[in-house]
Amino acid sequence: MKRILLLALGAALGAATAESEPYPTAEKRVSSPGHTVYHIDPDKGDDTKSGLDHDHAWKTFRHINQLRLAPGDRVEIVAPGAFDQTLALAGGGTAEAPVEVRFAAGRYDFHPDNAFRDTYQISNTNSVPDGLKAVGMLLAGAKHVRVSGPDATIVYRGKMIEVCIDGSEDINLSGLAFDYHRPTVSEFKVVEHGEPVIHIDPSNNAPNSSVHRNIRIENNEFELRGTTAVQAKSTTGLRVAGNTIRADKNLDNSKIIQTSDCAEVVIENNK
Repeated sequence: MKRILLLALGAALGAATAESEPYPTAEKRVSSPGHTVYHIDPDKGDDTKSGLDHDHAWKTFRHINQLRLAPGDRVEIVAPGAFDQTLALAGGGTAEAPVEVRFAAGRYDFHPDNAFRDTYQISNTNSVPDGLKAVGMLLAGAKHVRVSGPDATIVYRGKMIEVCIDGSEDINLSGLAFDYHRPTVSEFKVVEHGEPVIHIDPSNNAPNSSVHRNIRIENNEFELRGTTAVQAKSTTGLRVAGNTIRADKNLDNSKIIQTSDCAEVVIENNK
C-alpha cells in the first residue's frame, strides 16, 4: 500500500512542479504519506528521479517545496553543495513523530537568485521596510520540525534572511553554522580618519567578556597619520589579515594593531 502511495506521490509531484508556483502555501501542496525519507544531493542528484533513496536523490529543493510534510517524514541533504532556491518547509509532524531535516557535514552555498521573497519587517536592519526580502530557509505554518547539521555551514551568497520561522511552533534548529560569503558592508574608502583608523570600543560593564564576535578586517590598505591602524576591545573571533599598512615614518609594530580583553585573535600576513 505504501508503494502505491509513493508512486502516486511521485506522479502528483511531477504535475505540481511542472504547473505550480515554486513556493505554494501549505494548503496547495501535495500531501506526503508520512514516515518517508526524501533525499537531496546538490552535486549528483537529479530532479527527474524519485528522491526516495540515496541513488535516486533529487538535486534541488524544488520537490520538497511542493510537499506538505507529515509525521515521521525525514529530509536528508546527503552532500554539501549549492542551491539557488529557498528550503521552504510546510506541514509538520507530532511531538512523538516530528519531521526531521538533516544536513550532511560540509559547506552549503545558498544563492538568492530564485529565493522566496516577502515583505518581512526587521527592526534592527530595515533600510527598505516595504521591499521584498530573500529568505534562505523558511518554515511557514510548520509544527514539530527538527533541523540539524553537525559540522554543516550554510554560507549566504547575497543579502538574505538566514532562517525565517513564520506562524510555526515547536521548531528546533541545532548544529548548523551560518555565515555570509561577504558581509553586508565589506568595501569602502576612508578619506579622513583619526587615531586609530578602526576603533572597536563597545561599552562593556563586564570586563574580560566579549561584546562583539567574529569581526574580520582583511585585505585593506591603511595610510597612517598616527601610530595605530586597529584598536579593539571585548571582541571574540577577531581576524586582522592581509592588510597593507603605509606610513611616512617608522612605526612601532606593537602599536599598529592593539587589542584588550579579546579572545580568539588572529593577526597575520599584514605588511
